[in-house]
Amino acid sequence: MKVLIRAVLFSAIALGAFFMAPNAGATNNWDTHAYWVQQNAAITLLTYHVSGNYEPSSTANANINDAAAGRPSWRSSWGHYGHTQVYLKHDLLFGMQRLRSVYGYSYRVTAIAGGRHGSSGSYHYQGRAMDVDYVNGGAVGGSWGEGFRQRCAALGAVEAFGPLNDPGGHQGHLHCAW
Repeated sequence: MKVLIRAVLFSAIALGAFFMAPNAGATNNWDTHAYWVQQNAAITLLTYHVSGNYEPSSTANANINDAAAGRPSWRSSWGHYGHTQVYLKHDLLFGMQRLRSVYGYSYRVTAIAGGRHGSSGSYHYQGRAMDVDYVNGGAVGGSWGEGFRQRCAALGAVEAFGPLNDPGGHQGHLHCAW
């Protein structure tokens, strides 16, 4: 029964996305948005860490799987907070969904709550950020991915960094935080 309910919600969200403005219709059903992201083949969620560290429970894929199941997601043991948990935030999940459903982007997420980030205050550790290294089949670099970064900002991201506006810290990927 739960699978049937999720399937119906998934269909309703997908249909509604074509008829709503980017910020319209936001709900507090963050696990439903996570489920939508989890099931969308155009959003690739890494099952490993780009750093080479091994911890399957804190990958982008594991973070979304946990959120879709209504559970908190794991941070990485080598990160600033150690192997602890955090709930992914609605605005992040809603933004991830909208980047695909409204703007049509396909993209690859390398990190959400897992990994090690610039400081202990990173939005990643709060379950509010994602890093993306491929957009529409191309590797992020130079101006490639700039439109995606701008869409993150338009969807309410409080941080939207990439190679063009933060070349020192975000070469090769985009960082979007809500």
